[in-house]
Amino acid sequence: GEALAGYLRAAVGHAAQGRTDQSLAAARAACYLEPDNLLARFLLARQTLLVQPEQGRRLLDQVVARAESFPADAEVPCADALSVGQIVTAACLLLGRSP
Repeated sequence: GEALAGYLRAAVGHAAQGRTDQSLAAARAACYLEPDNLLARFLLARQTLLVQPEQGRRLLDQVVARAESFPADAEVPCADALSVGQIVTAACLLLGRSP
């Protein structure tokens, strides 16, 4: 709901401003509220990649694996017009492989 959306917006906003620690905290809070939310998991993985690359890569792999259970064109909850396929593409690019 609203709390999840707020944490996701905070995670994105902090990331855009280069505030990795605050972005990580917001992404963790979003994951706590809704552990299966792909955007929350992606944001956590992306920010973790900056501070703990190996752990970030593992988290990105988990995002890709989890996304495979959804149709690529499915919308991601709390992510305006963002599809599962777009998250997979972004995760794969960060991992240096083809989607």
